[in-house]
Amino acid sequence: MIGGRVTPARQPLLPLAILGGGGEWQTLPFVLDTDFTGFIAVPERYSVSSASPSGAWLMYHRLPNNRLWWRPATPLSSGSGAGAPSAPSRPAPHPLIGMSLLWHHRIAINAITNGAVTITPPRRPHMTTATAETAPMQPPPEETRTLQTREAINEALLQEMRRDDTVIIMGEEIAGGAGREHLGIVDAWGGAFRTTRGLIQEFGNERVLDTPLSEAAFIGTAIGAASTGMRAVAELMFVDFVGVCMDQLLNNAAKMRYMFGGQVKVPFVMLTRIGAGFGSAAQHSESFYSLFSHIPGLKGVCPSDAYTAKGLLLAAIRDDDPVVFFEHKGLYGETCPVPEDLYTLPLGRARTVRPGSDLTLVGISKMTWVAMDAANELAQQGINAEVIDLLSVSPIDYDHVLDSVRRTHRLLVVDEDTPVCSISSDICARVAEEAFDYLDAPPSRVTPPHTPVPYSRALENLYVPNAERVVTTAQRLLA
Repeated sequence: MIGGRVTPARQPLLPLAILGGGGEWQTLPFVLDTDFTGFIAVPERYSVSSASPSGAWLMYHRLPNNRLWWRPATPLSSGSGAGAPSAPSRPAPHPLIGMSLLWHHRIAINAITNGAVTITPPRRPHMTTATAETAPMQPPPEETRTLQTREAINEALLQEMRRDDTVIIMGEEIAGGAGREHLGIVDAWGGAFRTTRGLIQEFGNERVLDTPLSEAAFIGTAIGAASTGMRAVAELMFVDFVGVCMDQLLNNAAKMRYMFGGQVKVPFVMLTRIGAGFGSAAQHSESFYSLFSHIPGLKGVCPSDAYTAKGLLLAAIRDDDPVVFFEHKGLYGETCPVPEDLYTLPLGRARTVRPGSDLTLVGISKMTWVAMDAANELAQQGINAEVIDLLSVSPIDYDHVLDSVRRTHRLLVVDEDTPVCSISSDICARVAEEAFDYLDAPPSRVTPPHTPVPYSRALENLYVPNAERVVTTAQRLLA
């Protein structure tokens, strides 16, 4: 599709070459008026080379919906042709493009003497031969190397950025040295939780970008980068800040692929922190993963340890849809065996971390280990509880939960998110709908109250679900 004035008297008919779905080239005639800004819609990420018959150069910008924006650029001082002319001077930015928060690829332009506009496939991104195998849901029993969860996240980012040079990461203070390079400060702390430490030294500030304190700007930038061929990772320091950038997530990342009929992929990952219990008050302590589960088009994962953090993060970066990666602050210092090799865990899959027969406990992120503590205490009372680590909050592995409940006949979900319209309420509703005849007690939940996270340490300790509350609720279900 071509937009712009059609002026056959001023310009000859030009061919537009498009690579078809089957790999064949198709040439479509159109009229290009180089005095007018317009659009060329192309099916995938292509580079463009063009000059008008009069020699006026065109500057192109890639738009997130795979349309190319063009405008007249300064003509070359020397002639065009088969040689390698110097690049034209950069034109003033178009007001719409300049104000956009999305990432745009400026396309290289070469002279073509016959005035044809040719769209050609891009260079394949550099990628090493190392690939990630889908791993078992538990660490291999022979694995002896242990990492903290923060170290596993850092290793996943490091290894994937080495493997694929289209992976970039941006966020507030992810290096911490922006603007102070002349003082010898490049990586001040590697992010607020040290999960990006050392990346900028290896990959530089073109792939590791310290951003201004504007979540709307850099989340939108990362989404735009992802829609134009990069694999973009952005760090939202706390999930509590999501309101600032919700429009970019809700109306761009989640809907872009659907609204463009599958022609655009959005391989975007948003890293963000969840979890209370640290005296950080209401604006830095929420979980809120259920907010994202309400949005069709977004995926969401909640790793529960270092092993799942590395495997799920590698899978999220390689996924062609937007994924929100929820890191619980209370898990950063926890250690477990983690293979050094690349491996992925499937998105949308739960795992059983403790088999049982009397009761199904479902945990999310850190709440998995609260459920485990409760299960161990229940075992001392002769109650054999099964513990499921949900791992994914969008999509949710309902089948895994239903299979367990059909064997244990009881369900208790432990969820740190607020209780109304939550993941726990949704799981309980699904089990009641699809496994009602198997239940010996109502599907139940242990959650915080429906309030903001309190700053008072005493109140916060009451707010967060704990093993004692889980045990008490489980005893009631089994009475």
